Amino acid sequence: MRISIFGCGWLGLPLAIQLTGRYAVKGTARSSELVTELRQQGITPFIASATDKRVDVDTAFFECECLIITLPYRRQLEINYYYLKQLQHILTAIPDSLCPSIIFTSSTSVYPNDSQTWSEQKPILSFTERSKLLFETEQLIMSSRFPSAVIRLAGLFGPNRFPGRFFNGQTDIKGGNNPINLVHLDDCIGIIRHVIEHDGFGRIWNACCPDHPIKKNFYHSAAIFSGQPAPQFCLDDAPYKVVDGSAISNDLAYKYTFQSPADILVKS
Repeated sequence: MRISIFGCGWLGLPLAIQLTGRYAVKGTARSSELVTELRQQGITPFIASATDKRVDVDTAFFECECLIITLPYRRQLEINYYYLKQLQHILTAIPDSLCPSIIFTSSTSVYPNDSQTWSEQKPILSFTERSKLLFETEQLIMSSRFPSAVIRLAGLFGPNRFPGRFFNGQTDIKGGNNPINLVHLDDCIGIIRHVIEHDGFGRIWNACCPDHPIKKNFYHSAAIFSGQPAPQFCLDDAPYKVVDGSAISNDLAYKYTFQSPADILVKS
């Protein structure tokens, strides 16, 4: 099987490296340094760019059985629809003669903070401007002519994203008693592979540790573990959400490597 990954960043690059053990992998790059790194890892590099106006990449990149899109939905985007336009242009750049399966990595930020538990099947009725655009991007993928899967990733942690450094001695942080929703890089990669290898297309999947530690307890322990100043939390009634990531386990028999974010304090 040939797999193409559009976006070889914090998630896309280690995903591509792992997949090379079994598949022929192509990856996009925006710099000559990343082109060199991809080639050294056995990944076929393609210089690519995606904006709200166009996508520039050789059409040979799309000659694959599975296309994985891992472009981050950056908070600093001045215009939210920029992201939706990027994805539209990627889809239209795929030649009509090709029909790869698509995996799109989305975010659990699509769910509102309404102090409820969220599964993939529960209809979302309340949106912010950003979450609405993200939801519309997901629907663009799922309603396309391609067999597709959307994976909603919880808060990311792993290499260079250690939770003990997230707050770095901050004070008066809201929601100290709230449960947290995180997923480790290893499980992001594992779930993407599981969707490919167990035909998880045609659905939206949550990716989130099954356990949800209390915010103030977890980040205090993580900060001490990493030698950082402990953050101070407000014990207010801030709104929250609990992301239910069990469907991928129940329906596709995926087993999380990190059952809890707290596992990193043992496995690091």
